[in-house]
Amino acid sequence: MSGIHELVRERAYELWQRAGSPEGRSDEFWFAAEHELEDRTAIADGEADILVPSVDEPPVVIMDLRAPTGVSEERAA
Repeated sequence: MSGIHELVRERAYELWQRAGSPEGRSDEFWFAAEHELEDRTAIADGEADILVPSVDEPPVVIMDLRAPTGVSEERAA
């Protein structure tokens, strides 16, 4: 396992634990950890123009599964 992969794995695990160890959201925590690592790398390399605060918890994706507006309930069922 590469050093970067290990850093991402460890940070994703920390984020997952902070969020209460929810099931089925591993990709969300992995991508959040990757994003944090990329930000830190850009800052260290002097490539970042602005400092972006790190996120304590990754964003939650919410999907609206209701029928679109204007569709009758008979068609939506």
